[in-house]
Amino acid sequence: KFHLPWPATHKEMQIRPGELSIWAGKRGSGKSLVTGQVIASLMDQGQKALIASMEMPIPVTLDRMMTQVLMTPSPTETAAREFFQWLDGRLFMYQQEGTVPARRILGLGRYAAVERKIENIGIDSLMMVGVNAKGSFEKREAQGQFVRDLAMIARDTGCHIHLVCHLRKSESGAGGRSDADDVKGAGEIT
Repeated sequence: KFHLPWPATHKEMQIRPGELSIWAGKRGSGKSLVTGQVIASLMDQGQKALIASMEMPIPVTLDRMMTQVLMTPSPTETAAREFFQWLDGRLFMYQQEGTVPARRILGLGRYAAVERKIENIGIDSLMMVGVNAKGSFEKREAQGQFVRDLAMIARDTGCHIHLVCHLRKSESGAGGRSDADDVKGAGEIT
């Protein structure tokens, strides 16, 4: 069992092998930022990670993570070099911006966990995973099946999968708390 980067959460929450975590929030709420910090913390605890961010270019992802790990937006050249040395062998990146077929992401996850022995896989985001579906009902069904397939990969391989999801647009406007029913897509996601 591994802990989140915030000491106040250590007794309450753990990242366990063989499970799937859903990181959900509204647009611009920091879902990718938080997931990157969690993954950096897991790497600091000795875990290997893969990030598949179809929404952000790799340099942006790495720059954000470096800012978090080094706790400064303007690291020295020496600190930046040490950060990238620290990443070597710990972090792997999947580069493809835009929509990626669900089968490719599932294959990537299984390959990373089985062949590369990667313990944490971050997928950013469900919205960028292409499912073969024509109508909205079929799309929700296909997304639900994709999430069930991810959970099965996590269970079968012992890796932990972190999936970033968006929330539905709130009917009540800004503010208020969200819950599992607010995650955009099929009810099976949460």
